[in-house]
Amino acid sequence: MHTRGPRCPPQNHQVASDCLSPWTLLLATLAAVAACAWVEGEHHRSKLTHGRQLQQQGQSTNNTGHRFPNDFAPALIAAGDHSWTIARTIGILTMQGGFALLEAGSVRPANKANIMMKNVADMSVGLLLYAAYGYSLTFTELCPFTGGLSRALLLNAEEEYTHVLHQFSFAATTGTIVSGVLAERVCFKAYVILSAFIISVLYSIAAHWVWTAEGWLAQLRFIDFAGAGVVHLLGGTCAFVATAIVGPRVGRFPDLNPLLLKSRVLRRTLLGTASANASSANASANAASASASASASASASASASATTTESSARKTEKSGGAGLRRERIDRHREAQAFRVSDPVNVIYGTFILFVGWISFNCSGTYGLTGGREHLAARVGVVTMMGGAAGTLAGLLQSNVATAGKSFEIEPASIGALAGLVSITAACANIGIWEGALAGFTGGLLACFSRGTLLDFLQLDDPVGAIPVHLVGGVWGLIVPALFNRADGFGPATLPGWVHGGGGELLAVQLVGVVALSAWGAVGTLLVLLVMGRCMALRVTKEQEKLGLDVVEHGILAATRAPNSAPKVRASDHRIVQRIREGVLRRGRPGLRRNEPHRADGSHHGRHVHGEFVEDVGHAAKVSAVVRSFAFTLRQRAVSRHPQAEESSQRQASNEIVVVSVGGGA
Repeated sequence: MHTRGPRCPPQNHQVASDCLSPWTLLLATLAAVAACAWVEGEHHRSKLTHGRQLQQQGQSTNNTGHRFPNDFAPALIAAGDHSWTIARTIGILTMQGGFALLEAGSVRPANKANIMMKNVADMSVGLLLYAAYGYSLTFTELCPFTGGLSRALLLNAEEEYTHVLHQFSFAATTGTIVSGVLAERVCFKAYVILSAFIISVLYSIAAHWVWTAEGWLAQLRFIDFAGAGVVHLLGGTCAFVATAIVGPRVGRFPDLNPLLLKSRVLRRTLLGTASANASSANASANAASASASASASASASASASATTTESSARKTEKSGGAGLRRERIDRHREAQAFRVSDPVNVIYGTFILFVGWISFNCSGTYGLTGGREHLAARVGVVTMMGGAAGTLAGLLQSNVATAGKSFEIEPASIGALAGLVSITAACANIGIWEGALAGFTGGLLACFSRGTLLDFLQLDDPVGAIPVHLVGGVWGLIVPALFNRADGFGPATLPGWVHGGGGELLAVQLVGVVALSAWGAVGTLLVLLVMGRCMALRVTKEQEKLGLDVVEHGILAATRAPNSAPKVRASDHRIVQRIREGVLRRGRPGLRRNEPHRADGSHHGRHVHGEFVEDVGHAAKVSAVVRSFAFTLRQRAVSRHPQAEESSQRQASNEIVVVSVGGGA
């Protein structure tokens, strides 16, 4: 006989889970990383003190590590330096594939090819214009605010091609940031013009301010080693302004925020007639998505709270149960449509960017000679520590947001990239655990701003580029003001606040934050206003719902003629018949109609149970395709003849009332 032993109290696991709440785990991790950074800082200060004592006694100071001269600045010197820089540049350009995969996994399936083509346009059109005049605007001497055109068309830069290639990889990254923010709704031609302007003008002049000896920010000793401000903050600001001007995707925010009504009216006024139709169509679609009939959409546009949805649902319920069910299905479908479409691509793209960021930051050493091999190694370790800590911050933040239920993919990706941005400016002059603390903090700031700032302002950012590059870029420029080390630790800079530098460097960094943000915002606003007067910035409502792969690139036109229904194979009818027979016979799924039985219960011919399972899956796929195509045709018919749809709905409701009255009689 089986005897039951003493039972362990099942509540022990629940108690342990409750004691370790998501907030507790998040704060404990932050405290642990901060403690490691403090220990590292104390060790660094003790080594410096001991080194100064040895210098006073005339002894060797090898225990303090490699030190650079006070005027050290990385430069291309030997042939090996060129090889190192070219290899790192190739790694940076492969990050474009990571951006493409990440963005393709974040948008809806009908726009994946379009978002990848935008990354290709950055690499092609942007390179041509940057070689024509962008490089000359950066690395020629004219004034502290801009360069000249003495190296236009690269005519006088024959010995600087390595530097040209490296700088273009940075410029292309700046333009790519905007592509994900404007996904699914912007005309391809308009995006190419905007991206080319950012790469060849906005980035080139900002780089002149920071990375040339006569630049006005460089003369203030502004710190941006690998582009947290020039690349990421500038690109994030351009993305912020662009998505505010263009507006969200159709149906992204069904309840319109009353505080933003005036700003959207002002936007349509500034853009003029070329983009007014698209903007008005988007606004009307946002209001119409809050109801299922014309009368309910009018009430939805007049209110901006959740009570509008409930009142329209009650009105629809009175008119008939079919309308209420249709409204709920549409709302559920609409909510699912704006989620991450391919998490695998998001993870794979994040991984490529994570690894490529080592090349991005280490390329700033411009070689390995003269002791720079130690600097490049430390930059690589700091980069990985910042990204790892940011990933952990994103996972813990998603666990907090879901009340301990899950660790979501999108916050982890945003946290990883924000952590990498956070250490990009200071990676050559901070310790590894200080980089981890900066990355963890940057990941938290980006993830929290994604769920609060963007939703409040109703800024549609499908890929999370604004939290990563704008928020992460601002924090990344503040990090040197806190943790920067001087005394030959890296390139010549001012010390940070933690290492006895006071507030001087913090003031310089804040000036750079304001200047770069203002430059990106004003430049993007002006070019979009000019483009809005001359051309359409975004596609129409119908084109957006159809998908930019079809509208901009004609992908479906290559496989079948427009407006042609998908052909159903003759075998599909047999599959459906076999499914029905299998359901009726239950015990013998897949048995054909005229097949004789054997005495042992089997039938002649091959065994078809596995084939039946495959047929069921194939039939389900065919049915899903047919339903999707029928839904698309109905949406087109409704958009072309809205009055006919309203009359059919009224006729259906009248029939329901007649049937109910007859049944009662």
